[in-house]
Amino acid sequence: MNQKTIILVSLFGVSEPVTRNLLCHFERLNIWNYIFMGPESDFLLDLSRRGHPVINADKFLNSVRAYKSMTSQDSNAELIKEILMKAYVIKKCLEYRYNSWMVDGNMLFTSSDLFLQTVDPTVDFYVGKRLELMHVRSSSSAEKFWTGAFMSKVAETVDSLTRKASISRDGMSFVYVAANLLEQKGVRIKRVDESSLGLNIGTNNVNQSSLGGEKKMVFWSSEIVLDLIQKRLQELGMWIVDGDFSCIAVVCHKT
Repeated sequence: MNQKTIILVSLFGVSEPVTRNLLCHFERLNIWNYIFMGPESDFLLDLSRRGHPVINADKFLNSVRAYKSMTSQDSNAELIKEILMKAYVIKKCLEYRYNSWMVDGNMLFTSSDLFLQTVDPTVDFYVGKRLELMHVRSSSSAEKFWTGAFMSKVAETVDSLTRKASISRDGMSFVYVAANLLEQKGVRIKRVDESSLGLNIGTNNVNQSSLGGEKKMVFWSSEIVLDLIQKRLQELGMWIVDGDFSCIAVVCHKT
């Protein structure tokens, strides 16, 4: 894995069992350059105490002027927090010259190859067509667009959209907002068709016991209940935690 790349994992709307299963997959794939991001919770604090890098969205955004100026004590408060959090963390990655993959906790990867093979090194921005997936290449051109002014525009857009109606997490996402704003500026972005990369286990027509060699990931909606997620992942051999949500196998890697 490229040490100049950070995998930013959003835990908004993601349950503790699903997160622990994801951690076991990261361990199995020898992926360590990740940061978990989510709202303040006992679980996030526990992850931090166990040595996992985390960002507490509530504490992080308390220093962000654009967030403090918004009225977010409504049904969309968590969604606003999630979108602004992702935008500002990517900005920090660019400032420190790191490439970033923004992924959702409701995803699992079959190998680390996705983070290496999918990306054209000449493209600054990759986004999922429908999935909360984004790659930002560390470059002067990307940093030129991902500015404080762009952050303000993200905040304005989110505030405007959420005032119109109560919107679900799947209905308006960070990727949706960021990609549209970048395109308005004439920035070249490349859209990734997640159906060619992975399998949506939340669809009714899923009936298989293996992914096949071409699929790099599985994913599902945040609306899917835990029992169904666990059942589908067990069928694929990708639910690798026990009843206490500990990894069922210890994996050793060469150093």
